[in-house]
Amino acid sequence: MTEQAKRFILIGFIIILVLIAVFFTAKNKISEQFLQQGIRSIEQKDYPAAFRNLKKAVWWNRRSAFAYLNLGKVFYYTDDFSTALENLDLSLSKDRLLAEAHYFKGLVFMKTEDYTRSIASLTRSIDTDTLYAEAYYQRGIARAFTGDLLGSIEDYKKSVLIDNENMDAYYKSIEARTALADYMGAISDYDKIIEADPGNTDALYKRGFFKINLGDNEGAVQDFSRALLNNDSLIDAYYQRGLCYARLKQNEKAVKDFTVCINRNYNRGEMLYSRSVSLLKSNNLHKAKEDILQAISLDKSNPKYHNLGGIIQAYLQDYQGSLNFFTKAIELDKQFGEAYFHRGVSYAILKNHINAAEDFSKCIELDSANAEAYLNRGIAYVNLNRRADGCHDFNMAKSMGFRQADDYVTMYCTQPK
Repeated sequence: MTEQAKRFILIGFIIILVLIAVFFTAKNKISEQFLQQGIRSIEQKDYPAAFRNLKKAVWWNRRSAFAYLNLGKVFYYTDDFSTALENLDLSLSKDRLLAEAHYFKGLVFMKTEDYTRSIASLTRSIDTDTLYAEAYYQRGIARAFTGDLLGSIEDYKKSVLIDNENMDAYYKSIEARTALADYMGAISDYDKIIEADPGNTDALYKRGFFKINLGDNEGAVQDFSRALLNNDSLIDAYYQRGLCYARLKQNEKAVKDFTVCINRNYNRGEMLYSRSVSLLKSNNLHKAKEDILQAISLDKSNPKYHNLGGIIQAYLQDYQGSLNFFTKAIELDKQFGEAYFHRGVSYAILKNHINAAEDFSKCIELDSANAEAYLNRGIAYVNLNRRADGCHDFNMAKSMGFRQADDYVTMYCTQPK
């Protein structure tokens, strides 16, 4: 072969290599164009168009991990989970370090309720990209489904450390903390939400409930008040604030909040009952009676309404009339220990010690730790000339730490019978 022929062959070989390189460059470029079109179609939720473009992207470049990844997304979004997994696995066969492919596998497994494999895939995603906030968030959800609430809270924490705008992670953390009765932790999460959005009425309102659970009624009042400044129509916030005021013995303020609820016809019977309790504590007995009678007229089947009616009648010194209310409450709820107790007190004042002792006995049967019921039954027994039984009850009340029982023990139980 002549030198000239060799040169022609070499030049021809170089030209072929160049053409091959040009072909593959063009091929990959075409694939990338279809890939981008497919991604845009996914963003627009036009999944048929996305599928067509991504299939073309794969045809032009079968080594495109991103084309398979996005095909996997299309099938995930259209609920074809088995095909989604096939494409995601193909994507990972091209690039094992593609964190998003592991992430979407985790989502697929979560959709099919295979939480163990979901956690495993999301963990691989995090191992590949330690700053993948959404992967931590989704793993937290998967862990919660498996009952690992502490683990889920840790993942939500990591998610918001990376992306502090992910309010959903705070809310999910609150769900987990609520299940664990970690009310302080839930309040801390709400603090972060409210710090980011001071006008978040829902967060203020719900944080108020958690403060109630911790006995912080003053803090709850502040949260309900802030929520009402943002949204005066949030009527339950008036009710909850009224209950807090009542627990704080600020009965006038409680009455005002319950009145707002009544005027807006919000759960009218319950609001009348609550206002009646606060009026009673304010010694406004006649107004309290008016409210509870209205509540009973709205719902005659509610035993606690009748019980409160009896208490008010007793405060009005109509003990005979109180018996009717207490008896009705007991007819409606045979397990209503408080009604038995109060009826027993009225019987005792009316000097019907036999019936009083029976009612206190029923009260003790329902609640064996009721020291006051033991004391009152003891008094009834003494009045029935059953001093030994009375002393037994006085000593029981004393053993429970009920200090009023001490005087009765001294009076009746340290002298010769």
